[in-house]
Amino acid sequence: MSVAFGGASRPVDACACADLARAQHWGCRFARKHLHVATIALVVTLGIVLRVWGVLVDRSLWSDESALIRNILTRSFAGLLLPLEDDQSAPLAWLWAQKVLSGLIPDFEFALRLLPLASGVVALIVFAWFCVRFLRRTDALFAITALALLPTYLLYAGEVKQYMTDLLFSAILTLFTFQALEGKQWRWHQALALAFTGVIAILFSNPAVFVLGGVGSALFLHSLNERRHRDAIVIAGIALLWLAVFAALYVLVYGRQPDAVAAMRGYWQHLFAPVPPLNVKDVFWYYKALLAPAESALYYGRIYQPGQVAGSALACLVFLLGACSLARRQPLQAVALLLPLVLALLASALKAYPFGSRFLMFAAPQILVCIAVGVSQLLRMPDLPRPVTAAVPILLLAMPLGVTALEYARADGKPFETADNHSAMQTLAANYRPGDTIYVYSECLPDFRLQRERYGLADAKVLAGHHAPDALAYFYYDIERMRQHRRVWLLYCTHMKRDNNQVYLNSMELLLKSYGTQKHVSGDLKRNWSVTLYEFDAEKTSPNPVMFAKPDYSYAPSHPILNLRNDEN
Repeated sequence: MSVAFGGASRPVDACACADLARAQHWGCRFARKHLHVATIALVVTLGIVLRVWGVLVDRSLWSDESALIRNILTRSFAGLLLPLEDDQSAPLAWLWAQKVLSGLIPDFEFALRLLPLASGVVALIVFAWFCVRFLRRTDALFAITALALLPTYLLYAGEVKQYMTDLLFSAILTLFTFQALEGKQWRWHQALALAFTGVIAILFSNPAVFVLGGVGSALFLHSLNERRHRDAIVIAGIALLWLAVFAALYVLVYGRQPDAVAAMRGYWQHLFAPVPPLNVKDVFWYYKALLAPAESALYYGRIYQPGQVAGSALACLVFLLGACSLARRQPLQAVALLLPLVLALLASALKAYPFGSRFLMFAAPQILVCIAVGVSQLLRMPDLPRPVTAAVPILLLAMPLGVTALEYARADGKPFETADNHSAMQTLAANYRPGDTIYVYSECLPDFRLQRERYGLADAKVLAGHHAPDALAYFYYDIERMRQHRRVWLLYCTHMKRDNNQVYLNSMELLLKSYGTQKHVSGDLKRNWSVTLYEFDAEKTSPNPVMFAKPDYSYAPSHPILNLRNDEN
């Protein structure tokens, strides 16, 4: 072989050409590896920034948050052992940690969002480390992008709920398990670390017991397969410790809350498995349960996403493909990833744990890994057209990523805020006069009860509104209740679909104007809030005494937080 230089040519050693080709090959691999690492670092950084942004913008609380926060702020540590008001529930250690934070930082909303934020950030970092360590590059990038940027995880990283802590411990335990399955022999410090992490997980996360079931089973089977019977005995002992801690917690705390359990079973009855399935509806439940893991991992949120049904079906197929691939190639890893979902489904059949919605967020690491592996399997199928397989990950992520982009591009700068309760309360406090009465629409009640003292409304006369969609007759009765007072402020905030807002307010306005005069109106229905002042003429009689009379049936709202209190009448 010869190479020309400036018109002349000279022979080149074949070994030198081989060395050059080898150097180029390794240089390309080195460049691709560093590009992959840089891309993942960028995605993780963006995910952290978006999570921090979601907390710093100080979006308004929504009903469930307010109800739970009120329990945390008004109770002692011992009081948090008792059933919570408004049928709220959360792990004991999580409640105590939030109680400590609320005492350290004066702004309780910011303080109580720190734990979910920290859990979300650390969970993302741990999961990214897991994916880089154990998955192929394309699989890792898909899974990390989903956890970092999808709206579900961004939403709950800034919400005063325990779901991010569930996800954090699930990610930590999954990482620990995969590392242990690679090891040749257990050491005492590994056993102690596993035992301690499992105990802490049980205290901070109710569904952690499902994850630990998968962890313990996988490690126990691995020890037997490797004929390390001593390690198997150690793992069995650790599992017994976990069961003892969970049993003690159940007997001392959770088992003493029958009313909360009954309320949970009533409100979430559609997420409990019908056993045995007796009709077509029951059989269809299991079809929806098949879709539930993939749907909860990619599409769940309080924001409906167009095409969600079709996307969930596609995600389910990819999830099943990935699960089967893992079960065939790495059966013990598949046990660690899939057994928690099986245990959660069994708990659902026992009416002990809802299967679906945000209750499956604890299994997001396991589900996303299976979906990522399924995507990888599709991309390597030679019989399918390359454009078709390449479109699958785009189709799975495009819609939820679009929702994320729209939420963070909102004009008010508050992603995922469903109702601007802060503006409503500020407007009411600025215009309220001593002696006025405040009619609080039902969905505002939890936040109003929490915030009224903060805004100087602790001594105000309050009329708690009935939830109109649950009892239309009580809607008319509320008009009659308001008419008995001279000056009444109508405080309206809602998490309903925005199309319903104007209908409700127009109906209320039409009826109230027959009694009195509308004096002051403030609000923004696009942000789901309104504050209106009415002055009533006591001499005007009811146009229809029968319609506006108190209904002869009891008020039973669809959610316990909408119940009225004795001092709100």
